Amino acid sequence: ARQGDLVVAAVTDEEARAFYIDHQSQIQQSFADVRPQIIDLLQNQRTDLETRRFTNTLRLKHGVKPLEDVRRASVQGFGPARGAEQAAVTIVEFSDFQCPFCVRSAPEVQRVLQTYPNHVRLVYRQLPLKSLHAQAQAAAEASLCAHDQGKFWAMHDELFALGGRMDSNSFGALAAKLGLDAGAFKTCMDEHRNAAAVEADIKEADRLGASGTPYFLVNGRTLNGAASFGDMAMLVEDELVRLGIPSPVQVSLKQKAVSQQP
Repeated sequence: ARQGDLVVAAVTDEEARAFYIDHQSQIQQSFADVRPQIIDLLQNQRTDLETRRFTNTLRLKHGVKPLEDVRRASVQGFGPARGAEQAAVTIVEFSDFQCPFCVRSAPEVQRVLQTYPNHVRLVYRQLPLKSLHAQAQAAAEASLCAHDQGKFWAMHDELFALGGRMDSNSFGALAAKLGLDAGAFKTCMDEHRNAAAVEADIKEADRLGASGTPYFLVNGRTLNGAASFGDMAMLVEDELVRLGIPSPVQVSLKQKAVSQQP
C-alpha cells in the first residue's frame, strides 16, 4: 500500500531576503543575524497554508460542510477596487498610507491578488490615523484625487513605496511622476474635495469596530493588523471551499510505501 506526504517547497534565500527587505525597518538587525529565524517563520507559514489547502481539498471532495458558519461583519464593498469583478472572495481593506503595519502588509496583499487572480477582489477604503500620522489624511485625499483621474492604484502603490516617509510636498511630486493633470490635482487637494469620502470611510470603520490599521474583512471575516500572505490566503481558501470552489493552487503529495503487517 502507499500513502501520501504533503510536499512543501523549501523557503529559498531569495524569499528570505525579500521578506527581510520588506520588514527591515522593524527588524533592525543584519540579514545574516536573522536569516535562520526568517526561514523558520516562512517555512512554518508555508506548511500551515499547504496543510489548510490539503484539508480543504478533502472537505470539498467528500462534501464535508462546517457545522456552522463563522461570524461575519456586514460591510459594503464599494470604493477603488482591483481584481476579478465577479470574484467569489472580496477583501475590504481599511488602511492608512503612513502606517508602518499597512506598509508591511501591502506586498502581502498584492501577492494574494497574484495568487488568486480570478477568485479575489480587493476594495480599498480609507482609515487615516490622524492623531498618529501627520500626513495620513492628506495621503488619503491624494489617493482619491488621483482616483478622479483614473490613477488610484498607481498612486496607492507609490504612496506605500514611500514607506511612510512623506511630507506635504510628496503628493504633488507623485502626481507629476504619474503624469496627472497638475492643476486639477492641486485644486482637488487645496479644496479638500475628497475629505467627505475619507470621513465616510472612517465612520464605517468605526461602526465595524476597527481599532487600528490595517483592518481587513475577507467576505466579512475580520483580520486585524499586519496580516501576512498566509493569514489572508488561509481565509481565502476557507471561503472557496465553503462556496464549493476548488482552490486554483494545487497541493502536491509525495508517495511513500507503507509496510504491510503480516
